[in-house]
Amino acid sequence: MWRERRTVILEFSTTDRIEYPIGRVFSSQRDELSKLAEFLPSIDSIVVQSREEENGVVQMVNIWTAAKTDIPRLIRPFVKRSMLKWVDRAVWYEDEHVCRWEIELGFLKDAIQARGENRMEEVEGGQTEVTIAGDITVDAKKIPGVPKFVAKMVGSAVERFVVRMVTPNLKKTNDCVRSYLGSLAEE
Repeated sequence: MWRERRTVILEFSTTDRIEYPIGRVFSSQRDELSKLAEFLPSIDSIVVQSREEENGVVQMVNIWTAAKTDIPRLIRPFVKRSMLKWVDRAVWYEDEHVCRWEIELGFLKDAIQARGENRMEEVEGGQTEVTIAGDITVDAKKIPGVPKFVAKMVGSAVERFVVRMVTPNLKKTNDCVRSYLGSLAEE
């Protein structure tokens, strides 16, 4: 008997300490994001599409492009290489050291949504604790062009692919900031 796939919500959270002051960590994540791409092996580029500042609040739209990512065989017929881009809409609150973001995947924007926040707190020794938390929602019923008889398998493959493509890059951001700030210190 065929059962329709329900919406799946995948939650994630990671906390890390970065051995640099909160101001440098915050401004690096906000203002130097395109430079951080070189420290993310699965990302070709991050391009700032727009940036608006007002009263310590910065609204940004960034376009991320994945590097040569292994696309699962099951979904290759449905995902073109040109679709491996996503839009990151972020609002940065300098007084709170918080960024709230939403990610829109270009190839499945109606079926997949990701949102969350980066929260930074100053801790002892002038270090910064960064927590990145969010969720990814996948609704396999909204994946266009997928025949019903393979929707369940394709939905599962898409979930794994999105988690493998987006989540590790969010988690690696803290390591990238650390490496980026370390490379500046060496100059």
